[in-house]
Amino acid sequence: MIVYRRPLQTRCGSEAELEMLVRQVLSEQIGSLLNIAPEDIDPGAWSG
Repeated sequence: MIVYRRPLQTRCGSEAELEMLVRQVLSEQIGSLLNIAPEDIDPGAWSG
């Protein structure tokens, strides 16, 4: 699994947004590998 830094950074306006996006991307990727919902991997990244 590779996560590229630049595409994520260009989508975010702040460090907080970047942190949340990284958490969401990683939980999606790990969830996909383990066949688990991303919300179960990192519930805090998906709370409204």
